[in-house]
Amino acid sequence: MKLTKDEIQTIDEYLQRSGVSYWDVRIELLDHFIEAIEEKIATTELSFDEALMEVTVAFGNDIQERHLLNRDKTVVLFSGIFSNNKGFKELEEEKRRQNRKQYVQLLIKKLKENFFSLRFYTEYLCFILMTYVVFQYDTKWGLVAAGIWLTIEIFKTLMTTKKHKKFAQDSLRGEMSSKVISVFFGISIHTFAFIFTTPGLESKNIFWFLLPMLLFYPIIKASLSIHKKIYTQYKKYKELISV
Repeated sequence: MKLTKDEIQTIDEYLQRSGVSYWDVRIELLDHFIEAIEEKIATTELSFDEALMEVTVAFGNDIQERHLLNRDKTVVLFSGIFSNNKGFKELEEEKRRQNRKQYVQLLIKKLKENFFSLRFYTEYLCFILMTYVVFQYDTKWGLVAAGIWLTIEIFKTLMTTKKHKKFAQDSLRGEMSSKVISVFFGISIHTFAFIFTTPGLESKNIFWFLLPMLLFYPIIKASLSIHKKIYTQYKKYKELISV
């Protein structure tokens, strides 16, 4: 028996109430919950709610019934059934520990893919040639041209994901991706500020600021690709829980 969109949304809301705050952890749990609940309903006489509770316990959680007092504090009202989040918390901590390692693995994988891509080499060559030509004309503006190119690349990615501004904030992998992009962007801004506020810099000195931007271009492109990939996963998650 396939679960309905309403039931899938119920699972997602239940996981949020149970303290699973990151959507990329929830989407993994959702897949497990949907498969396990569908199997239990198909092979037993359990209802959806009963199957949900059994799967919750299977993840190492304890079930708790919560009650509230009414406004006059004279009657105890049933509030709902929640997990104590023990099992989910352990899973989230495990995912957090794995996150940095997984991000580095994704970055290396994407770098390898790019170095076998004709499109990447074409873009990289255009970036280097444009920077070189402007640098020959004016050293400082060569640095600015490289920075503008990278800034446009970053903003193109951010404009793609602007519809859901919080998708990276509520994601373990999105947090890492946003930090990497912010680091590159911050380095560029501070480099510009230093170059244009320090008088008497020679061309050869400016070149040593420009060189890292040229060398880090493949890493920046890979980071932006990962950011887009995480956003695609987020859209999949939203489609899964939308009613």
